[in-house]
Amino acid sequence: MQTKKGMLYYGLWSLGLLIIEILIGAFVPHSTWLRAYGGDILVIPLIYCLIRIFIQALPRLMPFVVCCIGFLAEFLQYIHLADML
Repeated sequence: MQTKKGMLYYGLWSLGLLIIEILIGAFVPHSTWLRAYGGDILVIPLIYCLIRIFIQALPRLMPFVVCCIGFLAEFLQYIHLADML
C-alpha cells in the first residue's frame, strides 16, 4: 500500500507535468522543437507519476512498463490512429 505522502508526492508531480503539457499544447506553435519533441519527452514521466500514485508494487518493472506505453503511443501516432477514428 502506498503511503499518503508518496501519493501526494507523485500526485503533485503529475499535476505539474500535466499543466506543462497543456501549456505546450495551447501556446507553443506547431513548428517548434518544443511542441514536436518536448511534449513527447514529458509524457513519459507523466505516465510514470500517474501510475505510481496508485501502484507501488514492482518499482523496478515500472520503467519497462512506462517505456512500452510510450512506444505504443508513438506507434499509434505513426499510423495516424487519431485520423482514422
